[in-house]
Amino acid sequence: MKNKKVLEKDRNTLIKEIEERKKEKKEVEDTLASIWSEELDLTHRIEEKKKELRNFEQSIDDANEDKESIGVEIWKKKQELMALKKDVDQRKKQVLKPDEKIKAKEKEIKVQLKQLNKELEKAQNMLKETKEEDELMVQLIHKKREEIKTENQQISQLKEEREKNAKVNKDLKEANKKLDKERNEISTLLKRERIELKKADEETGRRMSEEMELSTSLKELADRKKTLIQEIEDKEVEAEKLLKDVDEFEKEKETLEQFIKEKEGIEKEKIDLDKKIKATKEGFEREKKEFEQEIKIIAKRRSEDEEKMLKELSIEEKEKRDEIKKIEMESEQAEKELKKVRDEKAESQELLKETRDELEKVQSLLASSQMEKEETDKLRNEINGLLEERDRYAKEIEEKKEDLDKLEEGLGKGMGDEIDLAHKIQHMGEQESNLIQSISEKEQELIEIGNRLDDRQREIEETNEEMGRIQKEKESQEKMLAESENMRKTAKDEIEKLKKEEEKTGEFIEKDKALRRAVQEELESLNEGKERIQNEIAEMEKDKEKIVSEVEESGRELQKLYEERKNTGSGKELLEQELSRMQKEKENKEKEITEIQTKKSSVIDDYRLVNADIEKRKSEFEEIETAYNKMVAEIEAIKRDKESVEQGITEKNDELRALAQEKEKLEETTKTLEKIKTKLETGITAMSEERSSGKAEVDKIRDEIDDDREQLRELEEQVKSRKEEMESYELKEQELSVRLKEVEKSVQKQGEREAEFEKMLDEMKRLTQDRQLITDRIRSLEEEEKRIGTKTASLMKIKQNLDFMVEKKKKEGKIELDVLSKEIEERQRKLEKIQLLEDEEVVKTRKELEKLTNGITDRKATLEKLKKEESEVMQAEENLEKINKVIADKQITLDTLSTEKETKALEIEKQEKIINELKEKVEKMKKIEKLLEKRIGKDK
Repeated sequence: MKNKKVLEKDRNTLIKEIEERKKEKKEVEDTLASIWSEELDLTHRIEEKKKELRNFEQSIDDANEDKESIGVEIWKKKQELMALKKDVDQRKKQVLKPDEKIKAKEKEIKVQLKQLNKELEKAQNMLKETKEEDELMVQLIHKKREEIKTENQQISQLKEEREKNAKVNKDLKEANKKLDKERNEISTLLKRERIELKKADEETGRRMSEEMELSTSLKELADRKKTLIQEIEDKEVEAEKLLKDVDEFEKEKETLEQFIKEKEGIEKEKIDLDKKIKATKEGFEREKKEFEQEIKIIAKRRSEDEEKMLKELSIEEKEKRDEIKKIEMESEQAEKELKKVRDEKAESQELLKETRDELEKVQSLLASSQMEKEETDKLRNEINGLLEERDRYAKEIEEKKEDLDKLEEGLGKGMGDEIDLAHKIQHMGEQESNLIQSISEKEQELIEIGNRLDDRQREIEETNEEMGRIQKEKESQEKMLAESENMRKTAKDEIEKLKKEEEKTGEFIEKDKALRRAVQEELESLNEGKERIQNEIAEMEKDKEKIVSEVEESGRELQKLYEERKNTGSGKELLEQELSRMQKEKENKEKEITEIQTKKSSVIDDYRLVNADIEKRKSEFEEIETAYNKMVAEIEAIKRDKESVEQGITEKNDELRALAQEKEKLEETTKTLEKIKTKLETGITAMSEERSSGKAEVDKIRDEIDDDREQLRELEEQVKSRKEEMESYELKEQELSVRLKEVEKSVQKQGEREAEFEKMLDEMKRLTQDRQLITDRIRSLEEEEKRIGTKTASLMKIKQNLDFMVEKKKKEGKIELDVLSKEIEERQRKLEKIQLLEDEEVVKTRKELEKLTNGITDRKATLEKLKKEESEVMQAEENLEKINKVIADKQITLDTLSTEKETKALEIEKQEKIINELKEKVEKMKKIEKLLEKRIGKDK
């Protein structure tokens, strides 16, 4: 465990270092982006300056053209004047003609002279204007020269900044190379640590499995102890409850005896009241109606109570059925678990088949890898040839440079030769670009071969993991064998316990019958007391009727006396006295009637309480009966469970034998797989060595490309100093930019490979997680098998609890069963008939349920498998989508970077062309100025 912790710490530190390196890489990329943005700004500035220079050059060209046209016209006029002077001189020499002719000619000459003088004045004015314009042009030229000097300084500053940026790029690339090397070292360390972690995980897994087995056995023992203690405590509690119930029954007996004594006192009071009570018939009839209404209400209540009793019986029957269904569901779950074990066995067989197929695939892959090895050798030879050609072309380029240095001395003489050389240089650049492209293609092929080797290594690692998983399944199956044997032993012990408990239940049933008889006797005595109370109430009602009749007769007599006294008109006072006396007697009798009514109401309340007690005892007796029936049904279910457990044990024995046979087969397959594994590892080592050698060659090629890049930069500086050969060197620069793009692509590919390596790490983590899930699943299966054992123990506990409930109800019903025995016997007969019918129906329904449950379990198992496979497929698709998105994003970034670099290269080329054109135009302007100065000097 300590080693594991140390390894985990080292692993965490390495992961932190990797993250820091990633951050550094991101910072470097940010700096590169900032440098590129600055270069873009510089290019925009250069373009603006070039536009201004072009506009200025156009204005200069227009002025020069005007100047040249004016100079030509002046020259023509001078030649005409010279011709006229010659004609005048020749004419002077000739002989003078007559005066008339001479005069006419002199006039003509004067006219011509005037015209010529006018033209001369015009020419002189034109010369003055041209001189002024020339002076202005000179001033403008000086200004423009100064502006050109400032712009050249700015251009030189920009070039220096560009060179600095290039140096920064070099430094960053070197830093990236160092980071790549450090990453490779970290990856090797991580691989080693992962191997050590795997070993530590295997050791800890074994130890944990052993500890789990010990802990489970200890937990089972502790649970059994707790259950026994709880059962003892429950028995004690039930005994205390029974004692309390006995005390309550004794108290109720005493209250009944007191009630009987009170009845005797009421009978004596009745005899006294018969003489006194004479009330009116009207009040009695009203009371009679009220009593009838109360009797109806009582009858309704009795009917409602009976309906409630029937509903409670139906509810109890439903509960019984639910318990039966629960037991059936538990048995179905046990069968499902057995089916799962069988399915896992079939899956292990399928995995063996798949591993064999994969081994065949690996062998075919090894053959293909040898073919690819031969192809890589061919590619290496081709790359060496290309490198030799590249060196040869480099030598030729140096020779051409020397020729160009010689040609610089005589640029004006050999323009045709320079054009030929430029064409040759272009041709050489094109050949060089083709070579670079071929080298990049070969590099890509080498990278693809490396990726294939990585895929092979992954497949081999997966086969190793499957081998380990098969060995774990083998160990788990051995554990299952040992646990099934223990379950067999425990099942035998439980069957013996069940037999003993069946004997005990028979004894309890006999005791129950004796208790029922005692309860019936008590019920009979209670019914007799009930009949007595009813007779007493009837006698009370008769007495009440007599009193009412007497009161009516006394009222009639009073009315007669009152009429007689009225007729006589004498003895009014006597009548009033008699009336007052009669009223007092009436009030006394009314008081007596109210007292009788109160006593009557108390008697009715007592009667109602007795009825309620009887109904309660009936319901309790019925509950006892239902509990007894439940117990019988549960005993039958336990017997059936016993039979199913025995069948399951026999099936498990058969499965254990089959597992032992499969174990032998697995051992043979593992030996063959280990042999194949050793062969694969030897092949992989050879492939990895070849891959490392290929990588070293690729690194050499990259270093050579970097050297070439530096040489080409030097050439660019030389080409900038040369004016007319710029186009050929610009083509070379384009080719170099193509090569730079290819190199950058190779760098990006390295980044992609690093990302793939990180993905490999993530996949390794996922595989370890899958491995932990498989181990957890095996443990869950083992725990479920243990749960089956605990369920059988829980069934035994249920049976014991039912026995305790039966004993409790027996003690509670000893006093009440005598009263309710008659009704119970009749209902018992009905219930027995119903139970016989229900048992037949239950047996049929159970058989049908078993068939349905078997079908449902099979379908559920298939559905669960399909759901798991669907979930795995969905996860794989989601991972692929994420990977594709990441790849697409990286491709987009690469395309954007490549396009930006291309645009920069094109802009730089355009700027250089514009600068060369400006320089050429400046030189032309200088030549034109010199020619103009010469002409002006001649004119002077």
